[in-house]
Amino acid sequence: MTEQIKQNKYHNVHIYLIQGTGFGDDATLVSVTMGEAECTVETIQDNKIECITESKTVAHTVTNEGAHPVYGKYYMWSPPLIVVEVGNCFFFKLINI
Repeated sequence: MTEQIKQNKYHNVHIYLIQGTGFGDDATLVSVTMGEAECTVETIQDNKIECITESKTVAHTVTNEGAHPVYGKYYMWSPPLIVVEVGNCFFFKLINI
């Protein structure tokens, strides 16, 4: 299997080429998943399948409205920690004090 990744502004599109034998040529009879993501079959031949998945885009907003234990509000990021994946985007919103 090979993978090609194409990007646009907010997410990645993954294109997979799966090679083998006995796939047939009717895309309605074939389903492909990558973990929990469904891979939409674009083309199918008896010896190869090309399918596409899209990353789920998550937008994270981080502000300076957190409260520092010594300096108080507006001196820490909020949320202080975020978990990100490839394709996520960030928005930093600074509040004037």
